[in-house]
This record gives sequence, structure tokens and C-alpha cells, in this order.
Amino acid sequence: MKYSSIRGMRAAPVAIEARMRKLIPLTFLAVVVALPLQARGKNESYISYDDGGTIVRTADDGRESDARVNLPVFPGDEVITNRRGRAEVRLADGNVLGIDRASAIRLRSVLDSYDGEANDTVLELRYGKIAVYRSGDATESLRLDTHSASYFAGREAVFSVDADAQGRDRVSVFDGSIEVRTPSRTSRVRAGESANVDDRGLYDLVSDDRYSADDFERWFLKRAERYGNTNSRYRFSIGARKFVNDWNAHGPAHHCAVGVGRIADKIEKLGQLLGMETVRVC
Repeated sequence: MKYSSIRGMRAAPVAIEARMRKLIPLTFLAVVVALPLQARGKNESYISYDDGGTIVRTADDGRESDARVNLPVFPGDEVITNRRGRAEVRLADGNVLGIDRASAIRLRSVLDSYDGEANDTVLELRYGKIAVYRSGDATESLRLDTHSASYFAGREAVFSVDADAQGRDRVSVFDGSIEVRTPSRTSRVRAGESANVDDRGLYDLVSDDRYSADDFERWFLKRAERYGNTNSRYRFSIGARKFVNDWNAHGPAHHCAVGVGRIADKIEKLGQLLGMETVRVC
């Protein structure tokens, strides 16, 4: 084991050893308590935001209940917002749905959900508008169905779909790209593009210089800044999973401290002044 000391302070091996003996049972207890919580959250979809007035209609008996934050939702359930409120659902596979006012979406299947054996996540937008954050950590494609088309996101992406009563959709992509499939043809929409869609295919494709996000999309994009981490507003350029793996490979002694701004250069200079090795993971 490698030790370091600070000038002017004397080490106390006996005291340190005694303290470590006391900490070991506490550390073990913390790990035992944390594991069930992590396992539960990984395989459960739940309401993560609600303005009020949202209803969850269960698949088993059609019973309706008022939505609330942390309320579990399951494959087959339908989430319905009223004219005044929005809602957000975090899926068991890591993907996130934003549901605009006066909208309804059904969770036809959810990957990694303990209440089912689905091989992928399939959503049905019955009416209204939703925004989707397709997580970069998800292992399978996400599919969103409307009356007119199916929207596939195979990699990390942020997009919205607005379905009207006449069987026409409006799709906008803010990050990544998605595939749009209709009975007539298949097209791809990329970041900064939006288009109209009906059962004949995609048309009126425009770039972002002619399109701006509406209030709902801006709300969802703001919330998307913290997706990938449930406690803090930061994202990783290499993805959360790879960051954690690469970071742990260097043997950190603690978790992390969140700072505002880009100060990696300053931290590296501080490390040089202190004679400490610093590593930039991403």
C-alpha cells in the first residue's frame, strides 16, 4: 500500500488501524442496504415528473389512478395528461419520455422491466405530443408507433412527435437521428431537422434554420441536460457507463465533486503544483 503525508503532521498507525476496524462493518452495511435499492430502480418504470391531473390507466383491469412522482408504471399501462399538465416517465431501460398536455401514451412493452419478458421497448402515442430521450446506455432500439408511422431510435437521440386527429404527425430531432417507417417508405431524420409524416411517408423536411422548439420541447430539452445521472445536472461525452468504467480503472479514492464551468485545466495545474498525478477521463 502506498501512503502520503503532509509536512507538520505525524502519522498514527495504531489509531488509523482502530478506526478502519470500526469503519469496515459500516461499509459492509452500506453496501448491503444499497444493493436492493439499486436493483429495484434498475428494473422499474415510474413517473418522474407531474404537473397534476395526469391519470394512469392500468392494463390489467382498466382502473384509473391519479399519477404522482415515483408512482410505478408497467407494460400495458396508459399515461394520460390533461389540458393543464405535463408528465415525465423514466423507463426501466433508461429511456425517458416527456408527455405534453392533453396527450396519451401506452407502454406496450418495456425492455428490462421485471414485469415482463420484452425484447425491446415499444410505445404507442394515441394522441397528442411526446418527447423522447433515447439513452446511450440502452441496449436495444426504442420504437414509437402512431396511426401513421413507426419511429425507431437505435442510438442516443432526443426527438419529439406530435400526432393530430387526422392521422398526420410532426417529427423533430434535436440530437442524434431516428428512422421513420411508413407503409410506403422508410426515411431518416437527423439532428436539426423536422418534417411532416403521414401514411404515405415523410414530406416538408426542413432544417433548424426554419424551425424552433416550442415551449414543451424547450421544457424537455432543459430537463434532458441532466439525463444520464439521476442526481446531478451533468452529462458525459463518452456516456455514463464508459465514464464510470474508465474512471474506476484509475482507482479513485472517493466518488466525485460537481463543479460549475470548465476547470479541468486548472485542476491539472493544481496537481502539478502539489506533485499529484491527475487524469482526465473525458
